[in-house]
Amino acid sequence: MIENYKLHSMYMCAILELEYQTLEEAMKLPGTRTLPTLVPLTDEQKQKILEAYKTEIYPDYGKSSAANRIPMNLVDGDRLRSTLDIFIRKGLVKGVPSLCLELSTFLLVEKDGKYVIATDPVDVKEHVAYKLILELVHGYLSSL
Repeated sequence: MIENYKLHSMYMCAILELEYQTLEEAMKLPGTRTLPTLVPLTDEQKQKILEAYKTEIYPDYGKSSAANRIPMNLVDGDRLRSTLDIFIRKGLVKGVPSLCLELSTFLLVEKDGKYVIATDPVDVKEHVAYKLILELVHGYLSSL
C-alpha cells in the first residue's frame, strides 16, 4: 500500500489542503509521478511535505522505495545531487531496467502552469537535472 504513488499524491494534497480538482489531476498521473511532478510548489509547500514525510512516513516505512523516491522531487542543489547519486548507483547495481524512465521524471518543464516531462532535445540538454545526471554518470564511467 505504501508503494502506491497515487496514495502519496492524495496524502500530499491533504497535507497542503489543495483543491479537489488538483487531487483529481494528480490521481491521473502515470507511474511514479506525484503531486510535485504535476504542479509547481512553493518552497513553503515543499518544506511542509518534506517535514510530513520525515515525521509521519519514514519512521514506519523507511525502507519503502516510494517514500524515499518521492521527496527527491522536492529538493534541489547539493541535496538533489546526493540523493540522485545514491538512487542512480542503486539502480545501476541492481540492473533496474526502468532507471532511464525514472530519471526522465526529473526533467520537468513548466507548461501552462503544470509540469510536463521535457521531450524537446533542446529543453532536455539545457535542463539542470539532465546536466547533473550526465555529470554523475560521467563520474561513474571515469572511475571504471
